[in-house]
Amino acid sequence: MGSILSFKVEIDGLEDKIWRQIEINDMKSIADLAYTILASFNSLAKHSYVIKHSDDIYNCTSDNVDNKKYLRAETCMLRKINFLDKKLYMEYDMDNLVKFNITYLGSRKLENGRSRKYPFIADGQGQGMIEDVGIEKLKEIVYNTDRDGISDYMYTSTYNLGIQAVYDYREYDIDNDNILLKTKVQKIKYRYEKYINKRHELNA
Repeated sequence: MGSILSFKVEIDGLEDKIWRQIEINDMKSIADLAYTILASFNSLAKHSYVIKHSDDIYNCTSDNVDNKKYLRAETCMLRKINFLDKKLYMEYDMDNLVKFNITYLGSRKLENGRSRKYPFIADGQGQGMIEDVGIEKLKEIVYNTDRDGISDYMYTSTYNLGIQAVYDYREYDIDNDNILLKTKVQKIKYRYEKYINKRHELNA
């Protein structure tokens, strides 16, 4: 029947401001966890990511870089991973780096007939990242919002491309996040894995 795994995911440097508690089926892959994080934190998934756990490094291309061996995130199932080391780390967009600290919180049995509920955001705070904005700039935007009590930072809303909106990190709607989550995860999954499969076909 499987189990549900729970993770707390925080933006590094903004741990008390922007975070999620994510629940996901253990039949899913490390890549599916990455897609869920990117979806809930408002990423457009335009850039590469890596996830580190213990001595293993998983990425979205499985290319080896700088003599490091990367594991294919989309083929590594969560149920096969020993979470004795409860800390994982995710890096996204090396040019405008955003880091996520991921803590494994535990597991429970999947309830009968409830598999469609997951992935699910059980708790959270703060809007997500801003695409193409690195962590230092994001921290500055958050700091200015706290200082001034209002945000005047304009950005292109992630899922309303071309529409300018004010980014106020304090505005997070968890119910709306869960309504949109699965659709966003599927779009991100398609975007990454279409690219990966094309690369493997060319190299076959």
